[in-house]
Amino acid sequence: MAADPFSKALNGVLKAQNPVKYLHRCVDELCGHQVDVELDDMSLAKSCKNLFKHAVGEDMKLSEVTTALKECGCDAKVIEYFGKVVEGRRKEIQNFLKDSASEICPFSLKDFDWSLKTILASNRMSEMNQPVVGLSLSLKKPDGSTAIRHLELTKEVLDNLLVTLAAANKVVRNLDHD
Repeated sequence: MAADPFSKALNGVLKAQNPVKYLHRCVDELCGHQVDVELDDMSLAKSCKNLFKHAVGEDMKLSEVTTALKECGCDAKVIEYFGKVVEGRRKEIQNFLKDSASEICPFSLKDFDWSLKTILASNRMSEMNQPVVGLSLSLKKPDGSTAIRHLELTKEVLDNLLVTLAAANKVVRNLDHD
């Protein structure tokens, strides 16, 4: 298998004076720690950080990371170095990913209430006798106050929401596994 541009970039780690230290610096920068020396090659650092995020975010086992890097045509030393750093810093990267995911929305769910209604009259015939779920979300703001949001969801919208929430739950559960 020919080396792709991704493996060429990652094989650039071998040019660093201390490749393992370079990878640890990439993780430090990824996790928001102060890095004493600026990383020289920004595209290499970006590739390394993306690999760490992917490997840990997808909860890949060391053997899966190794296989993926081999398939990309990465050098055996690069694979060994990445494996050491991923395994040694996995928990720290997981914590970073959890923290960054929770920063997406400053609100947290405090309480909810739901009800099922049936539309009996509408200006469109296709909407008659259609079930609708009424959902009231009580959200806690960062300042401690509460905001209430009301939603009305048709069966199709509710089904899509449940699929999306199940996928999000799977990602969160994967982050929780050590």
